[in-house]
Amino acid sequence: MHEALGESKQELKRLGFEIDSFLAPYDNFDDYSREFAAEYYDGIVNAEHGSRVNDPEEFDPFHTQRDYFIEFTTSDHVKEDLNIITYQGTLGVIGAHTFKENVTEKESMRLLNGSMNAESKY
Repeated sequence: MHEALGESKQELKRLGFEIDSFLAPYDNFDDYSREFAAEYYDGIVNAEHGSRVNDPEEFDPFHTQRDYFIEFTTSDHVKEDLNIITYQGTLGVIGAHTFKENVTEKESMRLLNGSMNAESKY
């Protein structure tokens, strides 16, 4: 873990990047990993999956909630989360892993754009 986290951060720094947060591999991050990551980074941008919404009052940068665009994500679902994030003043984290055929950059943009036109409960 020290080699993977420390050496990769040093290599990115050598290439001119200032890195303070870690993006963990999908579904491959736990308390053991968190312990090591905290030695090198100020936070994990995708530590906990299942929600896009992070309450600023309870925010822990090593337990950041995130959710992904996946093959069955709908514009209505994205719109609902974006409304909660906006109206409650929370922090939202959205990402996508594009290893599946139908989860592409184009599809992610379609979902975001579609969410702008979806019905709002707020």
